[in-house]
Amino acid sequence: MSMKRLGAVAAVVTAFGFSAAHAGDLVDGKKGLGIASAIGGPTGFAFNYGTGNLAVEGILGITHVAPDSGDAVNTIQLGLGAHFMALRAEKAAFSVGGRLDLGMGKNGKDSITQFGLDIPVRVYWFADEHFSLHFETGIAVVMNPEKGAVYPAAAGAKGMDIHLVDAAPLAGVGATFWF
Repeated sequence: MSMKRLGAVAAVVTAFGFSAAHAGDLVDGKKGLGIASAIGGPTGFAFNYGTGNLAVEGILGITHVAPDSGDAVNTIQLGLGAHFMALRAEKAAFSVGGRLDLGMGKNGKDSITQFGLDIPVRVYWFADEHFSLHFETGIAVVMNPEKGAVYPAAAGAKGMDIHLVDAAPLAGVGATFWF
């Protein structure tokens, strides 16, 4: 890790005033509904469950494009992962996790199945005990089929593709309502 990045992480930790507990308590035993955009995989509705310092997350995304002329594009995108809250403050948490991605779709007459693995690094900000925003970056490994891609991050690539940070402007941004 470069000294610049290390300095930035230290500044974030100091700014949030990390202590022994808090943010983990905000999700412990709670369920959450929201939206999420994975690094190299699905974008859509997010379903969360918090247990201690761990937030388990499922993502479901559906795309339907039916142009006036040409073939329709239909996809279903699934992601299942967990985020371990390594550093916690009263209103923030820094987490590291893992996510498996599966995308299935039809591009014209071709059926497409795409797999991926994300290693997300996420920062949560809790506005209150019922609402959080998160920002995510990390590494995504995407297996790209020969006949097209389900995930936009992998469009045009063939075989295995590794993304250190996704190029999409809103990748890794999300919000959750906890109850």
